[in-house]
Amino acid sequence: MLNLMASPRRAAFRRTLREGMSVLAVSRAAVRHCAHLSLGLLALCATVTTAQADDFYKGKRMSMMVGAGPGASFDIYARLVADNIGKYIEGKPVFIVENRPGAGSRLAMNHVYNVAAQDGSVVGMMVNTLALDEFIHPERSQQMDLAKFKWIGSAASLSSAIVVWHTSPVKSIEDAKKISIPLGSVSRTSESFMMPSIINEMLGTKFKLVGGYVTFTEITLAVQRGEVNGQGGGWGGVLAATPQFVESKELIPIVQVGVKKDPTIPGDVPLLSDLAQTDDQKAVLGLLTKATAFSRPFMMGPKVPDERVAIVRKGFADMTSDPAFVSYAASKNIEISPIMGEEITKALVELQRDFKPEYAARLRAALD
Repeated sequence: MLNLMASPRRAAFRRTLREGMSVLAVSRAAVRHCAHLSLGLLALCATVTTAQADDFYKGKRMSMMVGAGPGASFDIYARLVADNIGKYIEGKPVFIVENRPGAGSRLAMNHVYNVAAQDGSVVGMMVNTLALDEFIHPERSQQMDLAKFKWIGSAASLSSAIVVWHTSPVKSIEDAKKISIPLGSVSRTSESFMMPSIINEMLGTKFKLVGGYVTFTEITLAVQRGEVNGQGGGWGGVLAATPQFVESKELIPIVQVGVKKDPTIPGDVPLLSDLAQTDDQKAVLGLLTKATAFSRPFMMGPKVPDERVAIVRKGFADMTSDPAFVSYAASKNIEISPIMGEEITKALVELQRDFKPEYAARLRAALD
């Protein structure tokens, strides 16, 4: 009797269970379908975004703003990159160089940071000592933060040097501690001014800085005319602009600044960091070396979309790793030893970490 009464109930229970399992299976299938659909939509969105970025650069007229005058080492590198990088970017954009010297490239960089379009159509190139000046004179950097630029990379990590004309009474750094000679310089935030001034302060040399020149080329002509005895700046620029004077030994390097000795600098020219003896000298001259490590840097504005920055970064990396491009640059006495954008950001963070207020006071005394 009990079994007969329970049988319909068991049957109903089985039907309910079967229906529940069917609903659950459908629900699971729906979840899987939605998950696949979401992943598909994400992939589609990424593809569309990349395609849109690629389309943006198709035949685009790009501006490359250089914070140095025509003929300077920075200008030479900027024009080399501008003439070639478009071949390595999807869409083959064309780059037009615009020189905007002034305030150690601060005028140009303020424009890229605050005024220029933030759509990926403007690339900037700054004078590398601007990084050091930002810490020495933070009040000058209130309009921009170098760490927030979207860094593309540096075409080279170059040594810098002080070079003198062969008729100069100074032929070594030791001579420069005893004899005062005039060196040509551009602005007070340029490498041509900052490097000799800091060496004067830290090592007791007697370089006399003569300003009023706009470009590296002007100083070189002034050296030949005897207006000044030499200049400080990028060694790569000396090789690129006046290789004949290096070969003839009419231009003589007396000290070099870099992470290691440059094999292209003739003679036994001392490395600045090796001349440091006290802890104070080692710290301050070490900062000068770090600041000049990313020698020929390119960047985009802080609000440029990341996907467009990535495209230009890839083009820069492909260009500077192409043996044909490196060989072409070498034929013009231009060194290619690239540093990628992420490494520049890291170097700037390290400068911020290592820089101490007492260093700023010492450096301001040298530069002001």
